[in-house]
Amino acid sequence: MLPVAVAGVVGIAALLRGKYLRWGASDDDQTRTLAGDELLATVNRAATRAITITTADESVWPWIAQLGQGRGGFYSYDWLENLVAHIDIHNADHIVPEWQHLAVGSQVRLAPELPLQVAVLDVGRALVLRGNVPMGQGAPPYDFTWAFVPQPQPDGTTRLLVRERYAYTRRWAALIVQPAQLISCLMSRDAARHQDPGRTRRASAERRGPATPPPGAGMIAVTTASRAAHSVGQDWDRLGQATPDPRVFDPSEIGDLPEAARRWVTHAIPAGTPLSQSVELTMHGRIRIGKWRSFTATQIIKPGDGYIWAATTHIAGLPITGYDRYSGGTGQMRWRLVGAIPIVSAHGPDVTRSAAGRLASEIVVAPTAFRAATWTPGGDADTAVATSYIGDHTQQVILRVHPDGGVRDVMLQRWGNPAGSPFGLYPFGVTIEEETVLGGVTMPSVIRAGWFWGTARQDEGEFFRATITNAAFR
Repeated sequence: MLPVAVAGVVGIAALLRGKYLRWGASDDDQTRTLAGDELLATVNRAATRAITITTADESVWPWIAQLGQGRGGFYSYDWLENLVAHIDIHNADHIVPEWQHLAVGSQVRLAPELPLQVAVLDVGRALVLRGNVPMGQGAPPYDFTWAFVPQPQPDGTTRLLVRERYAYTRRWAALIVQPAQLISCLMSRDAARHQDPGRTRRASAERRGPATPPPGAGMIAVTTASRAAHSVGQDWDRLGQATPDPRVFDPSEIGDLPEAARRWVTHAIPAGTPLSQSVELTMHGRIRIGKWRSFTATQIIKPGDGYIWAATTHIAGLPITGYDRYSGGTGQMRWRLVGAIPIVSAHGPDVTRSAAGRLASEIVVAPTAFRAATWTPGGDADTAVATSYIGDHTQQVILRVHPDGGVRDVMLQRWGNPAGSPFGLYPFGVTIEEETVLGGVTMPSVIRAGWFWGTARQDEGEFFRATITNAAFR
């Protein structure tokens, strides 16, 4: 698996060279002279990246001062920092006083056997590390400097410039430096994970970061990525707000529902249960992206209002993280390789309409919010139709209910473009294979879903299998 992953990094590096050499940096950032530039007279390759941190520079410096293996780490993906070998990097989430004392000549290690030296130290203003990576016998293939320069801004924020400069001593050094710089760039962007919907309290495989991201985490957050993550994070918080003074469930008050819906609701919700309007789910399962791949996910759902599904899966050993959502009246899909490289980024009217259809079908895993839909009888005693009005979209969902009250299937005509078809309405469905009691409510726990449900193309269209492991009703 490792050769495949490394080959993928090299290929991506070739495709995205211009972006990862200057991510977040302006033309002025690229050309200005920084501390440490004088150390290498001839440079074969350089990268300057810039980040705006929403805190003062004196709060940022202590995080820079404790960089290094065996110290504060590099505030990035542990798995990525340990990609090539087990080098025992662990990222700090607080300031450690004994790591604050550096001097010119001090060692800051990339790995146990890969020390860099402090070449320039201007406390609070600049830290420049210098070194190389030995490769077998003979001289290392390149000399290297790594500068961290925080610059206070008039608005009280800090602009952090991070510069790498490489001087080759071997012709083949570029074969090492190019993928190394991509990995460095991904690490440099990773603090956005502390703020996206998959990171704080709603992360899936990477379930929890620090409750409050350290100021130093901002040193590796690109401003635009942080803004996007912050916006969706606000949507998550809004959708997950506790229902104010919820009514409690009284079975005598649902006589207006069709018989199949009454059977489901009374089966799912014990009398006296608060009728919470949102639910947060944790789940794991398999999703088909080319082939079936394992995933973990967390989802917030408020029927009639919105949902965000934040998940992690892997391709060639590399994590793909992101989310699907309908919130604030729009839909979006945003997925990134190792948290940085765009894989899918889709929005617009078609995505919004499709996401609204998904939201309507999610009522089956949020039974206490059954009043978010309007209910009418289906074609027989075992079916009921839930009509949801979501933004500008009206979506009907058919529930097929077992005689004991459990939901068997959810069916709808959902907007989408399955298998590359033109956008339009296509059969979509969810089959409930098992149910359990979570959060005091009986609800689906093992499900399968996909396009062309109930047709001869169902096997082709199935792309989602999940086990719901927890539900927190709010």
